[in-house]
Amino acid sequence: MMDKLSNTLSTVEKGLLLSVLIVAIPALFINLGLRVFYEDEGIRGLVALEMMLSGNYITPTLNDTFYYSKPPLYNWILVLFFKCFGGISEWSLRIPTVIFLAIYTGLILVVNQRFLDLKKAIIIALAFLTCGRILFWDSMLGYIDMSYSLVSYAMIMLFYIKWKYPKYDMQAYLTSALLLAIGYMLKGFPSFLFYGFGLMAVMVLTRSLDVLKNKWLYISLCIPVLVIGAYYWVYGSYNDATKTLSPLLDQSTRRTIVRYDIVSMIKHIFSYPFENLYHFFPWTIMVIGLLRLDVIRLIRSNDFIAFCTLSFMLNISVYWVSPEVYPRYILMLIPLLFTVITFAYFHAPSFPRRVMDLLFKILVLVAPMIITALLIKFWNALDAGFVIASVICLVASTVLLWVYFKKKNTLLLLLVISLLLVRVVFNFTIITDRHKRDFAVIAKSEALRIAESYPDGVFTLYENSKLDYTSSLYMSNKRMIQNKRSDDWKKTDYLIVDTVRTDFPACNYSILDSFKIREQKKTMLLIRCDE
Repeated sequence: MMDKLSNTLSTVEKGLLLSVLIVAIPALFINLGLRVFYEDEGIRGLVALEMMLSGNYITPTLNDTFYYSKPPLYNWILVLFFKCFGGISEWSLRIPTVIFLAIYTGLILVVNQRFLDLKKAIIIALAFLTCGRILFWDSMLGYIDMSYSLVSYAMIMLFYIKWKYPKYDMQAYLTSALLLAIGYMLKGFPSFLFYGFGLMAVMVLTRSLDVLKNKWLYISLCIPVLVIGAYYWVYGSYNDATKTLSPLLDQSTRRTIVRYDIVSMIKHIFSYPFENLYHFFPWTIMVIGLLRLDVIRLIRSNDFIAFCTLSFMLNISVYWVSPEVYPRYILMLIPLLFTVITFAYFHAPSFPRRVMDLLFKILVLVAPMIITALLIKFWNALDAGFVIASVICLVASTVLLWVYFKKKNTLLLLLVISLLLVRVVFNFTIITDRHKRDFAVIAKSEALRIAESYPDGVFTLYENSKLDYTSSLYMSNKRMIQNKRSDDWKKTDYLIVDTVRTDFPACNYSILDSFKIREQKKTMLLIRCDE
């Protein structure tokens, strides 16, 4: 790889790539742990914490009740990071996301360099890293999706190897089956969908069912059967394993056509492509390269592009007809899309290429303006160090304009660096401002206050009381005692009561305290029964 880098790229391009690596570090890490846990982060962290507190790593729980929505593998990963970083914090929960993102970006580079060429591979990988959804959202949160998308993308790519390199049949089948097992242990049933569509893509492109006749297909499938079967066999020692299947299936179909009416589906079909153009902007600009009469011939001109196109279309079809899907659910498919549209960009006729370059050029020109606007708006709120760093980013983004006029063929790399510089200043300004204005900060301090004021005894959520998982995580982590859920007020020390969702227990009780939570900014009561 390094030899190809030296032989293929100019000195300026190599310098810009080094700049990408340098700027990416502060872009991805500064203020990563500042904001309070967000939504699903509370679930991921609380499940992992309860594993550590109970010593039971087989049957996940939430507030000491069985948690069936996800298998436990990602929680095991979080436990490892929590122990490495000295406990649970916003930083230790989110750092796995950044690490998996770095590995994922590297994998995209390696795969595309092998089947296309180095320059295209670099752009595809960096486009994924710096698209809007990744750079300004998913890279900041401790969700399961980055690790799962990495595994799923690798599995999809192995089907291309099976097709084009029959001599690696055994290795490709065994590895893809292992990834299928890992994917299931991360997120459940969707992995079977990606695996099945991988097989289908090969059958369509080869116009043959030979892939189904390969003995290694069936031998390799013993791996997920054994791995998943072994897990549930052990799980059965603690709880009825069959109870996990329905909730896992529910998670896989909750936002699909199975749960929605035809009108919602039709609306989604028309809006979904435009939503994704927005979420993965600015690199979706390269879709313009596909607006040509001979687009089918272009795609068929390269087997790898044909495979990526078909794999993307097969897999995205499920989400295309499924209302209420989040962009993070398709992060394993976005590199496939970027591979196709980047190929189309580099092979575009002169007019659409000029249009795309003009739009990219405008974005490079706008980057210093965005940084300037952020500096002006938040100048008084910034620490001196942040001001200096932001000014450096402004100067650097301006220098990129000078580089462009000297080396116009570096436009895409300049855009990557511009986006990363904007993210650095975004960390100093927007992230800090959101943290200061976030009601979740108050909810966190309230949860910690309650935990410090009542350090001993068990907190029990009474009946249907709804305590958001972030508050429960902060409480449990501070006290190192699991919260529980029960309708039996006689078997606990303290009850947490949500007056919106449940009645009070039939006992003489004392209201000890109250606290706010993030969800609906509700007030929860901490009570103790006197008898």
